[in-house]
Amino acid sequence: MKNSAFPSAAMPAPELLAPAGSFDAACAAFDYGADAVYFGLKQFSARASAENFTLAELDALTAYAHALVPRRSTYLTLNTLILEEELDTVVDILADISDSGIDAVIVQDLGIARVIRTAFPHIRLHASTQMAIHNSAGARTLNALGFQRVVCARELAISEITEIAALSGMEVEVFIHGALCYSYSGLCLYSSLLRGNSGNRGKCTYPCRDLFSAAPSPAGAPEQAFLFSMKDLALPDELTALRRAGVRSFKIEGRKKSPLYVAATTAFYRRLIDGNLSPAEQRRLAAEIRTTFARPWTSLYLHNRKNEAVTDTETVGHRGVRLGSIEKIRTDRQGRTHICLTADRAVERHDGLSIELGLPGEPFGFPLGDFFLIKKNHARQAAVRAPAGAYIEVRLPPRHPRLSQGMAIFHLSSQAVKRAYPFLRPRPQLYRTRYPLTVRISVSPALITISGAVTAPYSGISATAQVSHTGTFLPCRKNSESRALAQTAFAKLGETEFYLKELFCDNSAGLFVPVSLWNTLRRDICEQLNAELADARRRRRAQLQAAIRAPAAATLDAEVPAAWSIKTDRPATLSNFTAQDYADIDEVIFELSGSDAGPPDHNTIISLARRIGAARVRLALPVITRAAETAQLKKAILFFAGEGFTRWQASNLSAWTYLTDALSPDILDLTADWPLYTLNHTAAEQLFALGVRRFTCSPEDGLRNIRAVTRRFPRQAVSVVYQDTPLFISETAATTLRQGRGNARGGYPDIPLTSSQPENILRIRRGSRTIVINSRPFYSDPQQLAAAGCRNFRVDFINRTYTAAEAVTIWRTIRSGICPAHAERRRLTPLR
Repeated sequence: MKNSAFPSAAMPAPELLAPAGSFDAACAAFDYGADAVYFGLKQFSARASAENFTLAELDALTAYAHALVPRRSTYLTLNTLILEEELDTVVDILADISDSGIDAVIVQDLGIARVIRTAFPHIRLHASTQMAIHNSAGARTLNALGFQRVVCARELAISEITEIAALSGMEVEVFIHGALCYSYSGLCLYSSLLRGNSGNRGKCTYPCRDLFSAAPSPAGAPEQAFLFSMKDLALPDELTALRRAGVRSFKIEGRKKSPLYVAATTAFYRRLIDGNLSPAEQRRLAAEIRTTFARPWTSLYLHNRKNEAVTDTETVGHRGVRLGSIEKIRTDRQGRTHICLTADRAVERHDGLSIELGLPGEPFGFPLGDFFLIKKNHARQAAVRAPAGAYIEVRLPPRHPRLSQGMAIFHLSSQAVKRAYPFLRPRPQLYRTRYPLTVRISVSPALITISGAVTAPYSGISATAQVSHTGTFLPCRKNSESRALAQTAFAKLGETEFYLKELFCDNSAGLFVPVSLWNTLRRDICEQLNAELADARRRRRAQLQAAIRAPAAATLDAEVPAAWSIKTDRPATLSNFTAQDYADIDEVIFELSGSDAGPPDHNTIISLARRIGAARVRLALPVITRAAETAQLKKAILFFAGEGFTRWQASNLSAWTYLTDALSPDILDLTADWPLYTLNHTAAEQLFALGVRRFTCSPEDGLRNIRAVTRRFPRQAVSVVYQDTPLFISETAATTLRQGRGNARGGYPDIPLTSSQPENILRIRRGSRTIVINSRPFYSDPQQLAAAGCRNFRVDFINRTYTAAEAVTIWRTIRSGICPAHAERRRLTPLR
């Protein structure tokens, strides 16, 4: 019986989208059934350490994909945050690719989305998973912004995906296989704030794969685990459910993986989608994938939001597929160690093996060198290959760890699997985007005149050129022969970026022109057209850059006083603030609950609003609102709207849908918090177009870029001075350490942890959600920020639990111009 993912012809198969970290990986993906590939350039890719593509390779790959039958698609990932000084470069890239026929661009930065929509409207916009879209409300906002597809957050349940597909009016793309981040994508600041390399810039240092220690137990030994290391997502048995949910595209993660991995994984899911894979074949192909790269597999939260079997806390790295276990250990006369096992799979020399040692860390890996088949009579036979089921003896490398019987052995790489996935790699030079060329020829007895015209299909860039040649041209024996010679010569455009669309030849006298002259004239006209096109492109780039270039810096009176605000998720935190403290505060922002930790304290907020004035109170929507939390949030919005509150703050694109469903846009006073990243002026302008009055600078931004943005919008930019910035925001509990287990009442204590670097952090539970913060709050010098043009400053009492006495002391210390002693001063270095 075949395992069909789509048993009904009425259910058309979704797109299978494969990763392409290199040209070879893209070719492997197409050879094994991918409908589309996604890839990045050398700049502005969320996988900066992948091989990535040059512009010439992008052009060649797109031309190759479109030449295949059936036609395949290519998607470019410009899915990082863009700094102000990088906008011209991004515009140049978009101009270069605009006529390539690229099928879509995947973006994270709202400013780049705005640039594409206004300057390159023919390019389809796909919203990266880095935008943290996790509900239909966020997807509906994306739709209004001109996006055609949303890549959903990996954490979603099948019911949430179904809702997004049904209500958003957009194509839905979901990951079905590959690595998982511990944090919601786009909301991980650990690598940036503690290690100086931003995941939002494609340079994540993968702190979630690090070994973390808790405080020593009563016995004295610290507990250690890869607390945040996620298993790999694998959904081979969920394709039918996802299709029925309305998913348009099945996406495989892995732009840093090898072409072999891409080939094996694509082949596996292609056959599942097509329904021609038996259960036995499915198991075999799944095992082959595991030899290319694999951690243990999980379906994450697709059917169970409380699934706890999603992390692999004991081992990191490539695990492979189980081969057997150590049955015997012996030492030969030369002192060399041999292990014996019954191989569950066929093996051969130069395969990769590993032994799991039962300790935190990577297993002991080694190449299979000399090994022997052990026969029933105990005879040893040197072997190159051994079939599945064979009893073999393997000689270990000289330096190996201490081993014991029963230790598991894994098959990390297979020569047989490598041979099983050959693929065609065309020469990139043979493929390129070509523009239609129209040629007009006039031949007289003493003169040949040739004019050429070409127009790029999307940008509308055009060029014309004319060449002529004087000489003596005699009648040809056949009038048709002269035209045929010209047609043949001008069709030879293989080394150019043109193809011959039309040729008009006025040679009524049937004059003969030598082939060599036709070829010379063809080269001359093409050279002139190339030069004209290059000039036209330069002019267009200059026009585009001028169109998006930021307005001149706003003039700001140095005497304009600074404005200060406070944000908290616990109203009681401010209970010790006096009237004198509030006199120094322009705005108090209360974040409504975004988890199942409990309802917001409505009455306390109402009471404080009456005390200091509702015009100084703003309500903030949470960055994450899952389906189970939506009803509570909507109820809170309606309650406060009914109380006359019109001042709100957004942290996710979902806020626009939630708020405009309850309040008229005419009365809505809206600001944006830092998760709506604003690292360039075009992102700010997009938020302004959505009705935002002020935006918040990203906690990971550097002083140089803050200055570049805030000098244009000094009254609209807010800088956070004090904050327990979330390093991770996750749906995963991370409670495997002793201190992480819940108490009898179901609560979880905050856990101090230390990484191997070492970095000291605090793990906090908020309902079913985990937030990780630095052990010390971050502090940015307001005087330094003011010198950069900032006039709006904010102090946050969020995530960490503060007593009322602590909060008021911290506030007074900061307003005195002093960094609190317990805080960590940020150096505001450039964002990398």
